[in-house]
Amino acid sequence: MEDLCIEVKLDDEAYYEAFLTDVTDTEIVVTFENLETAVGAVGVLAPKRVPFARSRLPPLKNTIGAALSYAEGQEIEVYSRKYDLGPDFGWWRATIKMMKGEFFVVEHIDWKDDIVNRTEIISVDTIRVPNPNPPLTKDDFVKFEVSVPMDLRVYAKREGVHKEFQRIIGAAICRFVPESDTLVCISLADWSERAANDFKDMISIHFECLREQVLQFESIIEEYLKSIEEEAMPVR
Repeated sequence: MEDLCIEVKLDDEAYYEAFLTDVTDTEIVVTFENLETAVGAVGVLAPKRVPFARSRLPPLKNTIGAALSYAEGQEIEVYSRKYDLGPDFGWWRATIKMMKGEFFVVEHIDWKDDIVNRTEIISVDTIRVPNPNPPLTKDDFVKFEVSVPMDLRVYAKREGVHKEFQRIIGAAICRFVPESDTLVCISLADWSERAANDFKDMISIHFECLREQVLQFESIIEEYLKSIEEEAMPVR
């Protein structure tokens, strides 16, 4: 599974694309890879804690664009931004005022500042029907934490060494946490019961695979150092 995309509602009432990094009892932790600045926030590329009530899954891809029928007066969501130099593009609530071909005149519901024109002309590929997904809850996720054996903890920090294991078990997140020396795996709650039951066996296999990789890595380093040593020896 690829990184889990989440839509997060910021203080300006728009929903922005983010990626899940952790789940707690009361909130999720996300990063914004495409968001340059956020409303009232600094450094939004760093992980941000978000209450469950302000997060949701994205809708299905077929809810966006020209394949759908729209009508004047219909409430939609528009991929836009409120200020030219403001936050990056997000999904805003709006109402269709007029349609002509593939262009729409929309009135934004949450653009209430006097300095901002609430009416905007946009193309059909930037609108969608309202996202029907409810706010996320703790019950939407399954989270496992497993202690990593001491002999693997250094190697477990390497980028990408858990990607194949993550793909096999169908997890949204699988990463090593050095502060607790644990491997954390997070998945949506629709994770198969079989995968959950087999997790202990699968994690044991994953650790054995890592040990083999460590041995291969050490062998390569040993051969490399040996070749350097031989090259440095004086020729008789």
